Amino acid sequence: MCKQWTAVFWFVALVFSLVSAFSPSNTFAEDHYTHFYYAPDAYIGINLSAMQVAEQGFEDAEVGAIYGRMGKQYSPFLSAEFRLGYGLGSDSLVDSVFAQEFEFEVQEFYGAYVRVGAPAGDRFYPYLLLGYTQIAVEQTTLGVTTENKVDDISYGLGADWALMPHVHSSLELVRYADKQGSTITALSLGFAKSF
Repeated sequence: MCKQWTAVFWFVALVFSLVSAFSPSNTFAEDHYTHFYYAPDAYIGINLSAMQVAEQGFEDAEVGAIYGRMGKQYSPFLSAEFRLGYGLGSDSLVDSVFAQEFEFEVQEFYGAYVRVGAPAGDRFYPYLLLGYTQIAVEQTTLGVTTENKVDDISYGLGADWALMPHVHSSLELVRYADKQGSTITALSLGFAKSF
């Protein structure tokens, strides 16, 4: 069964990719450098995520999230960034045996990450991500609410696509946590501006 956040993300990513693919590339000639990642620039951005929560013995839950990111591109191959985000809405983890429901909600999350990549042409930048994330979650069952914090090494992959000089979009898949039979994975789409 396709969750609503994932369906929305794939639709937006598809439309965005088609528009970007046919947008003129001559705007890059007006800038002082052609390859938009070759200059060491700081950047800020915002991303919208579909976070999938999987736990052994339960059906998967999916919640939306939004996060801001701030980083610096140190070379064409290396950047580092910080992220701070908040959950949007909640979903239910359903016990597949007893059909008991646990309401699950992401409160906030933050982390620090290193991105290693290489420019592939003037506009495309694929990368690998490695870092650390702490996530505050809230679970409610039978009217009782508990709050927990999950922290783990995070890893993933993604790609940036330059829209114009100093402005790019990103599509990313990250495993934020994988502990004690529980995983939190996020698909995100966002925009960033370097300066």
